[in-house]
Amino acid sequence: MTKTYLNLTPRQLDILNWIGEQYAVRMDHIQILLGRTATQKTKVDGVASTTMTRKIVFNSWEKNGLVQYTKFLYNKPAWVWLTGRGLYHTGLPYRSREPSIQNLNHYHHINAVRLVLETKGIENWVSERHLRYDLESNRHKQKDAALKAKKPHLPDSIISYEGKEIAIEVELTRKNDNALNEILGELDRSYQYIWYFSSRLAKLALEEKTNGNAKFVLYDLLDVLKDIPK
Repeated sequence: MTKTYLNLTPRQLDILNWIGEQYAVRMDHIQILLGRTATQKTKVDGVASTTMTRKIVFNSWEKNGLVQYTKFLYNKPAWVWLTGRGLYHTGLPYRSREPSIQNLNHYHHINAVRLVLETKGIENWVSERHLRYDLESNRHKQKDAALKAKKPHLPDSIISYEGKEIAIEVELTRKNDNALNEILGELDRSYQYIWYFSSRLAKLALEEKTNGNAKFVLYDLLDVLKDIPK
């Protein structure tokens, strides 16, 4: 029987875990994940080279069946996600699935916010994927049909920062008033603090709906993304 050797470094395993938690990650963000933990100086500070990133992703991870990748849009970098084998080796309990094109923009901005917040000293990041997994696991254990049918709104993440539990939301489009009121009310009841990272159009509606509620902190998404290495 032929033996296979993954030959992964702890840094690579951490990044694979990061990718698995986030559903899927674009190649330019993988360059940042590799670059910020690089043991040697990179040409662009905090960003691994395209050549090195492709060598790791394609010649190591993809070759060993840990990831799949697809270039969905001709003018954008490829996307990478974990296979069942990759999820197994990272210890993540999810099922492998190809991301849908309509979710890519949202995933990309959530990933960008995570990258920025991790440079600001957050202590923990619980992804929406993990929150959904926990919710579905608990729903299957419920005997009450009404409880099983209830599907609460899940934030894009829950983080710990300076001893506070904070729900993270990334909002790219303006929701209609009824949907927004319902989501904001549920977040208000469920979390100690809520940080919104939103487009300027979405932020206008959020400012109107959360005016005077100190639990909600609103950030302009474009301003936050300026901290992403290029």
